[in-house]
Amino acid sequence: MMTSEYIASRTATASSDEAWISEWSLVRLAPNVVTDVTAITVPPSTLSPRECAALTQTLFFEMGFRFRNLVPEWFQARASRVDPSLVRVVVEDLQQLLAVEFLEWLGVISDVVTRIVPALSF
Repeated sequence: MMTSEYIASRTATASSDEAWISEWSLVRLAPNVVTDVTAITVPPSTLSPRECAALTQTLFFEMGFRFRNLVPEWFQARASRVDPSLVRVVVEDLQQLLAVEFLEWLGVISDVVTRIVPALSF
């Protein structure tokens, strides 16, 4: 998936400032389960870097990722020392990638037929 590839490329970046995303220790455990796209539509330019991290963690959770929660320890995390504009750029990139992934997932599940079967009575 493009999101996982983006995260891997950011993590492998030579510059420690650009590799701050590795602090999340992201692991994808499940497919996308987003039902509310509100977090995808919030403009990061209106948020502090810490709020951007919280927003992104919400998206990660809904998208089936396991991660290290950086928000409670924000001031100790390397990410807190990264240029705020870089944090916002990464968050915007992730929002776009996750939005595309969300739309693709909707396309996949829209073709799935569901049927409710009554419970067997004894």
